[in-house]
Amino acid sequence: MIKIKFNFFFDIALTYLIIFVLLYSWINFYKKNIYFSFLSSLIISAILVFLIFYFKGKITNKKTLSIKQKENINSLMTKLMFLKNESVVDYFYQNINNEKAKKTKNYIETESEIIYPFFEKSELEINNLSTIYKQISSPKNIVILCGTARSDCLALAKRINNKKITIYDSEKTYQTFLKNSIMPPTEIEFSNSKKLAIKELLHYAIGKNRAKNYSIMGILLVVSSFFVKFKIYYLVVGSILLLLALLTLLLPYFRKQKR
Repeated sequence: MIKIKFNFFFDIALTYLIIFVLLYSWINFYKKNIYFSFLSSLIISAILVFLIFYFKGKITNKKTLSIKQKENINSLMTKLMFLKNESVVDYFYQNINNEKAKKTKNYIETESEIIYPFFEKSELEINNLSTIYKQISSPKNIVILCGTARSDCLALAKRINNKKITIYDSEKTYQTFLKNSIMPPTEIEFSNSKKLAIKELLHYAIGKNRAKNYSIMGILLVVSSFFVKFKIYYLVVGSILLLLALLTLLLPYFRKQKR
């Protein structure tokens, strides 16, 4: 908890420093007034940092999925397609935090609903929906878990009046049942691509662990611009590095990667 709070305040302090240096250097470049540049940069930086972290907190509270989580979802959905139906049901049964849940061959029954995992195909279609409906005689609501569902299938599920049917796609399934679970065991193995993907390049270029380096290099170049003849070149390059540092600090998807 102490480490989390320290990291949070460190991010705020570093963000403030970067914005202040950017504002001061450019305002002073045009106004040539040290006191005006300093005071205006001080005030504007405080306002911007407050707004940035206020809205950043709002976005974070929406539980946006990270790239790593999306990779886990894609890997999980692929493995579930190669599992036997009984193994898929058992996997979800183990991850449902409900002591009164009962497991059958095709679905899991709780006190309030029927949870039906369907991963035989990558997409749920109308004929799959009708098959599931026929299998379940219970009057309880049905929650179907799948990778994706066709739009006509989603529309038909909403039109069924005598029984509520809710369809969870892969992301909703992951967020609701599998966020803290381990991958299911499968007999099939998948090879990993050896090519460096674009997202891996992004992780490398704007991972949060690079914020400190970008900040130091950017500040050094901006400060150097005050002592050289052609200051605009140092100012532009330094500003670009400081903007990169801001991106690494504030973007939610490119956190430090564990190797």
